[in-house]
Amino acid sequence: YDWVGSLVSNYSIDGLRIDTVKHVQKDFWAGYNKAAGVYCIGEVLDGDPAYTCPYQNVMDGVLNYPIYYPLLNAFKAT
Repeated sequence: YDWVGSLVSNYSIDGLRIDTVKHVQKDFWAGYNKAAGVYCIGEVLDGDPAYTCPYQNVMDGVLNYPIYYPLLNAFKAT
């Protein structure tokens, strides 16, 4: 994980948005977040809260796709 800490330090990064978090084993992310030392938000592109929400235990934050799809449908219907 040393490389992510160096990347954050070298470029004065305030936070990281990580795509396709669900395609990497969950146990990887806790060490990654700790090594980064900045806020890390992950993309788990899935509308099922039962699938998406557990990623909150290994990431600082997760994009809220479980609410995105119902909101999208609500505004389509008006």
